[in-house]
Amino acid sequence: MKKIHLLFKFSCLALLVFGLRPSLMAQKDTIPPTIVITDPDTNCIQIGSIWVMRAPIITDNQSDSNSITVKFTWGQSNGAVNSSVRATYILTIEATDSNGNKATRVVNYKVDDCMPPIINLNTSDTVCVVVRTPYNSVPPTATDNFYPPSQVSLTKIAGIVDTNIKGLYAEVFEAIDGSGNKTTKTRYVLVADYCGPIAALNLLHWTPVNIYPNPALDYISIDLTNLNTSEPLTVKLIAMDGKEIFASVLVQHLQINVTDFSNGVYSIVVTGGNKIFNKVIVIQH
Repeated sequence: MKKIHLLFKFSCLALLVFGLRPSLMAQKDTIPPTIVITDPDTNCIQIGSIWVMRAPIITDNQSDSNSITVKFTWGQSNGAVNSSVRATYILTIEATDSNGNKATRVVNYKVDDCMPPIINLNTSDTVCVVVRTPYNSVPPTATDNFYPPSQVSLTKIAGIVDTNIKGLYAEVFEAIDGSGNKTTKTRYVLVADYCGPIAALNLLHWTPVNIYPNPALDYISIDLTNLNTSEPLTVKLIAMDGKEIFASVLVQHLQINVTDFSNGVYSIVVTGGNKIFNKVIVIQH
């Protein structure tokens, strides 16, 4: 009888430990470490530069975060990054915690020319021409830090100046080098009754004028909350052929619906008193 009683007590104790208290049993960690790349996943490294890889940040959710094994493997085709040789170098980072959970990240490092060309307008940024007189657009030039001029394309992507109609026009030039780096620069052309000191005064820019977004999808917002003026202002949206497609009085804030306007490059002109603000904006649906 005593043996039966002892067996019963042992059975109850076993049930209590193993059946009713599962939390006492160890839980296995199944979550892999986290690898945070401090460089972007795809990097452009300027050829000929001195490059040092920034170490990734590796963390783990469990107490074994200090027991992570990290393995770096460079692609067999090009090996580790050589900043003097143009190529794409592939690095695989593998992190394994003490429970065998594994995480992998792949980073691509591209050694190439990463810098865009520089466009010289060979004029001031804004020029003036008297209405109904010929306008000769001065050809710009482009230089690049890596490619010779023969490997840099330079084109005029927008801008038709009609000197028969007074207004502000924009000539937009684009340069692309042999690696596909692209830059644009705009020359503004003011067609006015007179070109001289007064015209130069009219070309003052107002930095507090905020126009966004650029490129614009559905709306263009114009914000003057930082501009301290009581002058009556007007805003015009001008296509690159010089046609005025929108005009309105501007107070502090204005939103223009551009959903019906064609994709392309436009000039926004805000005027008041003897000042003018202009900005080139792209509409892209």
